[in-house]
Amino acid sequence: MRNEPEVIKILREEERTGKLYKKLFTTYKELNSTETAPDEILTTSGEYEDIIATISAPSKNKQPKEQAESYQKKTKEQIIELKKRDKIKTNFLSVTSHELRTPISAIKGYLQMLLRQKLGTINEEQKNALNIILRNTNRLDTLIQDILDISRLESGTMKFVPKLTNIKNMIEQAVETMQSSADKKNIKINISLGGNLPDLIVDQERVKQVVANLLANAIKFSHDGSVVNIFVKSDRDHVLFEIQDFGRGIPADNQNKLFEAFYQINSSEDRKLGGMGLGLAISRGIVLAHGGRIWVESVLNKGSSFIFSLPVKPIRDVEGRFKDADIFRLDE
Repeated sequence: MRNEPEVIKILREEERTGKLYKKLFTTYKELNSTETAPDEILTTSGEYEDIIATISAPSKNKQPKEQAESYQKKTKEQIIELKKRDKIKTNFLSVTSHELRTPISAIKGYLQMLLRQKLGTINEEQKNALNIILRNTNRLDTLIQDILDISRLESGTMKFVPKLTNIKNMIEQAVETMQSSADKKNIKINISLGGNLPDLIVDQERVKQVVANLLANAIKFSHDGSVVNIFVKSDRDHVLFEIQDFGRGIPADNQNKLFEAFYQINSSEDRKLGGMGLGLAISRGIVLAHGGRIWVESVLNKGSSFIFSLPVKPIRDVEGRFKDADIFRLDE
């Protein structure tokens, strides 16, 4: 005779879940999945170990086709909701950036008039104060432009107008844009152009923006009284642009992250120097759209060289390429 059996209740829902007990080192007959599970399962008594058992009730489960349709519908609704939110966010960034730039332009205009003494004579102390206001206004204007550009990068709506571009003129214009920043730190900018540089069919303003962004970084992280070099040379079917500084350099484990949006190596220190960590991400997107690539070579405490290449042969459908480019490096 067997010892008195124990009865284990199995709850019945969509799935009936309970515990089966069996005597150690003894066998038991498993329920056939096609058979209807009983309300009670009898086992022998003695020393027991727990076995978690899940018994499905086929009659109460949804059919696979119904489940698939339900999941598909739910997924579709979630995708639509995410697209709506993304559209609202992109529109908000774009409209807000445009609206902010309008008063900023007016402020800058009047500050420049005051500094030129078009509205009356000012003393040296007032001039210094106005210069501080103008400098911070320019910084704010740059941040707004970066936010606007990053929203265009994300949505793939950045516009490109390729045209025949003289490299020498473009570089000189970019340097002129950053000259005042260099002068404040007594930094000299040297330009070295290789021979037989071809004209490129690119969006001149966007490529100039890349050069200016790289120059701004080089100046920002260079020591006062140092030098920043710009090298441009033809390399077979590409033109190579290099902006070299002799500043603090970049740790090897941070170099691969530099072109990510909002990334900064030392955020607390870098915030003091200005910027949001958008310039390199924007530059990368512009270069990729033109069929080129961009990278960094750096030695800690010795300086950095940011290099990008652009193809000599014109790229068709720059905006289309831009939309397909993995700007935020999600595939990586």
